Amino acid sequence: MIRSKVASNSQLRCFQNLLQRGAQYATKAEEYNLIAQEQGLSRIEGYTAEGFTVNSTDVQGAVLCLSNLVLHWNVRNLSEVTVDSLAVLDVIKPKPDIVVIGCGENIQRLPDALTRGLAAKGIAVEVASTPNAIATFNVLNEEGRVTAGALLPLRSQHTS
Repeated sequence: MIRSKVASNSQLRCFQNLLQRGAQYATKAEEYNLIAQEQGLSRIEGYTAEGFTVNSTDVQGAVLCLSNLVLHWNVRNLSEVTVDSLAVLDVIKPKPDIVVIGCGENIQRLPDALTRGLAAKGIAVEVASTPNAIATFNVLNEEGRVTAGALLPLRSQHTS
């Protein structure tokens, strides 16, 4: 549930245009909902078992955070985190140097295809439990590093 203002129509059009420029990624647009674009930096202020508070906005579910852009990310568990689910990183400029992936309550091993795919694009990967990933993302973002935070809630559904 979102409590504060959602992105304006012009911000949504801007995001849609970004995705349309990378035609192969336009089909992935349904995986993202623009939540907020604040002036200044994205800051993850808190988390619950089901979601996050980002820039005073409560978000249920997973989020993909960039320096000043927050997207609702349509993944439910680590097995759904793929290079395709992170395709928006290919059309955002500048491309992040590092993606911090929050796995939920406990750190988990990422699929090899994911780490290889991001490395091939020149993006480093840091994996941690979600609370530690939040801290890492916030610090890197405040330092001015071009970073992304791909964060699953603590109670992300696990698959075997």
